[in-house]
Amino acid sequence: MSTIITTHAGTMVVHLATGLSCHGEIDIAIADQLVADCGQQLAELALPAGSVFVVDLSGVTFMDSAGLDALLDLHDLVEEFDLVCVVRRASAAVHRIVALTAHPEQLGWLDVPSRPGLVSPA
Repeated sequence: MSTIITTHAGTMVVHLATGLSCHGEIDIAIADQLVADCGQQLAELALPAGSVFVVDLSGVTFMDSAGLDALLDLHDLVEEFDLVCVVRRASAAVHRIVALTAHPEQLGWLDVPSRPGLVSPA
């Protein structure tokens, strides 16, 4: 798969051979489309079971609760393809919404080092 760039309401998503990179806002306006596009990407990639699918959130400037829900859905979707979802370089905007969640144990795979029990970035 070659690099594909999609835009949704001012958010750019770069679909790569082993993951994706988000830039801009992840909110209710694009949450469902982000998950749907990722599902299509995963089907096209046909990565071997156990492969790592990396989600780079360093370019995220805003994330609301719908964006966090989309991230959780994306994680579940990646696991349905027998892959390992790893979120890297979460921006301050991602850190803020995660800090507000009451269930950090569900986000153990997310690299937000400011929350106890979460994995720090590699």
